[in-house]
Amino acid sequence: MTAPDEPINIVELTLPLFSIIGSVFNAVTTYYLKVYNTGIGKMVLVLSVFDIILSMGNFIGGVFEIGDTTATLIIFLFGWNGAIIWPCCIAHCLLLTLKRLDETIPDQFFLRYLIISIISPALWTAIGLALSLIQVKSNPTFDLNIISYLTPPLLGSLFCFICYFLVVRQLRRFRAGNFFEMLLYPLILILCNLPYSLIFLRVLILEQYDRPWWVQLFEVLFNLQGLLNAFAYGLSKRIRTGYKEKCNCKKRKEHREIPLLQKAPEAPKFVI
Repeated sequence: MTAPDEPINIVELTLPLFSIIGSVFNAVTTYYLKVYNTGIGKMVLVLSVFDIILSMGNFIGGVFEIGDTTATLIIFLFGWNGAIIWPCCIAHCLLLTLKRLDETIPDQFFLRYLIISIISPALWTAIGLALSLIQVKSNPTFDLNIISYLTPPLLGSLFCFICYFLVVRQLRRFRAGNFFEMLLYPLILILCNLPYSLIFLRVLILEQYDRPWWVQLFEVLFNLQGLLNAFAYGLSKRIRTGYKEKCNCKKRKEHREIPLLQKAPEAPKFVI
């Protein structure tokens, strides 16, 4: 390893820790503002858990880069696929809420999303382990591992983009002016996963395994997913308002609901 590469590797090891801190902040915020018993609150909690698992996989894989163990691969693949699934679930849930004008959709669909978010990552993790084993034993000319690394982020990004495109159309129809925050989740998913997928496409098509600066940059972006989700949710305007309202409630010693999920006059209140 050359000297110029060392700083970027230090960053790659540090960013997963920041992502873990950001995900823990999201979970603590959800609990502190007492939205953990709502559908959207539960979604944020589970997304934070998968972000933590993914960040742990990134960190462990970075520390033990040589001779990755099966356990490390399981942690990474399971966390990664879960971190892909939940933005898609949130996008789908928001779309249904706006189409049906039903604010109970998050609560109705949470259990279904939870089941999907466990089965799908477990399935892709099993596929990834099987392909990795076949790759080691048979050593085919085609790198089979690319299938498990390339398919989920591409499909997830496409699904999330389509859902949120339709969501924006619905929000414009309701004339809800603050729908920009809705775009953050798909943007984070695309920003962190699609460039990372290009690395595997490069290996598949060009058979180039070196790590130029832009490959290292894509890896850094991938490690930022949990931290960026923390900014998207934990530092959004509505969450800041929730903290302010919480403080005001304590000062006034009044017990009332915190308007975290306020709605525009004509739009459903499931707008995060």
